[in-house]
Amino acid sequence: MKRSMSTQSSIFNFFHKKNNQGELDSELISTEEEIPCASTTEKSVLESTLEIPKLRDVGRYVNVRITEDKFKYDLLKNPWLPSSNYNFPVVSKRKLKFQMSWLSRFSWLVYSEKLEGALCKICVLFSNECIGKGSNQKVGALVSKPFIKWKDALECFKLHSNADYHKLSVIRADEFLKMMDSKKPDISIAIDSAYKNLVLENRAKLVPIIETIIFCGRQEMALRGDNDSGHIFSNSDDNNDGNFRSLLRFRVQSGDLTLKAHLENSAANAVYISPLIQNELIHICGTYIQTQLVTKIKQAGFFSILADETCDISRIEQLSLCVRYIEDCRIREDFLTFIPIYDASGKGLAHTIIHEIDKLGLKKENLVGQGYDGASSMSGIYNGVQKNICNIVPHALYVHCAAHSLNLAISKSCNIPEIRNCIGSISTITSFFRKSPIRSDILKKFIKDLIPDTRQQTLLKMCETRWVERHDSLLRFKELYLPIANTLRELEHHHNLETSQHAFQLSKTITSSSFVISLYVTEKLFAITLSLCKSLQKINVDLSECCAYVNNCVQVINSIRENSDEEFHKLFLEVENVLSLVDETVKTPRLVRQSIYRNNILADSPEHFLPTYDTLESELKAWIEKWKSVPDKKLPKSAIDTLDVMSKDLYPNIWCLLSILATLPVSTSSAERTFSTLRRLKSYLRNSCSENRLTGLALLSVHRSISIDIEEIINIFSRMPRKVDFVL
Repeated sequence: MKRSMSTQSSIFNFFHKKNNQGELDSELISTEEEIPCASTTEKSVLESTLEIPKLRDVGRYVNVRITEDKFKYDLLKNPWLPSSNYNFPVVSKRKLKFQMSWLSRFSWLVYSEKLEGALCKICVLFSNECIGKGSNQKVGALVSKPFIKWKDALECFKLHSNADYHKLSVIRADEFLKMMDSKKPDISIAIDSAYKNLVLENRAKLVPIIETIIFCGRQEMALRGDNDSGHIFSNSDDNNDGNFRSLLRFRVQSGDLTLKAHLENSAANAVYISPLIQNELIHICGTYIQTQLVTKIKQAGFFSILADETCDISRIEQLSLCVRYIEDCRIREDFLTFIPIYDASGKGLAHTIIHEIDKLGLKKENLVGQGYDGASSMSGIYNGVQKNICNIVPHALYVHCAAHSLNLAISKSCNIPEIRNCIGSISTITSFFRKSPIRSDILKKFIKDLIPDTRQQTLLKMCETRWVERHDSLLRFKELYLPIANTLRELEHHHNLETSQHAFQLSKTITSSSFVISLYVTEKLFAITLSLCKSLQKINVDLSECCAYVNNCVQVINSIRENSDEEFHKLFLEVENVLSLVDETVKTPRLVRQSIYRNNILADSPEHFLPTYDTLESELKAWIEKWKSVPDKKLPKSAIDTLDVMSKDLYPNIWCLLSILATLPVSTSSAERTFSTLRRLKSYLRNSCSENRLTGLALLSVHRSISIDIEEIINIFSRMPRKVDFVL
């Protein structure tokens, strides 16, 4: 007998209630009392349902699929049972009724008050809808409808106990109870456990690959070689397939059996060491570091941006974007990204910076400062970057890089002809010796003979951009002045015509009194400004400290000017002593009445960050009173020192103002330091690096102190569809 289409199970009625023909189902599924099924009832409702005795009547759930295991477990263990004095209804003329003794005799038997009949609680909850060979026979009394023929009760109960479908339901119920009592794992859990072990094994295969990529990035090593395709163990000795694949083979040789099995047995499209996977993992690591930095910046509240641009080996203009903020009462300046620049105008650069800030998830409202160099496209008051950003964020104060300002001041002071010529001559002499090994060997010989105690053997090349950084070159030249002069005099008689001519000219230059005096004066002033320049390039310095450093430097120079005669006399004696060693004397320059080519000296805070003015005024009064009793020697010297000893809760507005002051940029040295990383990463042999790969490698190199969670990298990597499962 074939089942009708209405009774056949399908995916559309699998989770719906099974409706039987007859009046019984209409009574069971009534609109007055909703059946607590997991698909429609929350867990909290189910727990409260079990507290109502009538709702634990098994008869209410005949032909109903219960998907909530907790509810089914409680219904199986604690069904509703009639009390000892319960008055069972009488059926037929013989006045037969349900007997309480049957409940103790048959453990599976329950009585339904709602249906006024007996039921098998096990079969109601676990039996199939159809039984028998071919599953074409419907279940009947005790399962899909109550049993009420009390005359044949014992006989029918015994037959039901021996029925195959009842025994199958008992087995299902027993397995279910073991699972719920944690005596036996569910089959789904067992499958999940096997799947989890497989995923953990797959994730373990990625760990050495990711660690190798991070190692190469930290050490700024090139990953790829001439030909890095094909099977990793089939590489010939003549082929250089790069550091990455070589390091993987080294790990295998060192005993990494997991990596060895993966590289040998994995499918060609699931080895995960291809250049595309390398780029993806590098980008993920860089993004992970960026996320860590952005989280710290958001916690700090206020931040300033530092930006500078340079041209890489591929002739692409790269903008280095750094952020200055406060973390644990310490100022931090962290590199965030390199951005290729295609519009170098002030408006274009400003749009690029604002777009990158939004992309990183930083709030423009918390931007309080901008730090750039003095280029017109950056610092212009009408169309520069700082003006365009101020139009968007009015409270973003622009601060000219203090190190660049110092450099411009020193450059301006070196325009004096004698000083300019002295520096130019030193640069020429340095190049003269560095270009020829023969000249350098002769210089080393004189250094060993005349100054045997010195460790210096060569001259230092002068810095092309930073004037104050030339101090080391001047100091080295001053220390080796005597060997240099003797070397040039010997080279005047060299057989090479070009060498002898240049040596004669340079020898006459450096033995002149004007050159030596200029050398000593320049070295003395550079020594004073060198400490200032290094202080301005520190990260943990604010504008108040910067001004203090500048004032100290100015005071030292003013004291020299006030005692100029005495200071110059000491310097003059040193010059005379040096010139005497090379058989020269200080000569007075020829004077004319009118000269235009040389000097003739005849000689015998933002408003919206503060709540109200009244609050700030009262807070300032308390702040002033706080420091009146503190001795001057114990007063903090800078904004960052003050933040370290003050309470944010007691002085919130002052804390806010001091945080802004400390966050304002001092110099763009951090951005310029990243240019060195850029030149090491994108070199002549590595000039085709993509921007994502470049930024990722730069972040790995610059932020070595930020540890990378390998498991989190794998989680991010697994978000895209893969040939192998990595998702737990």
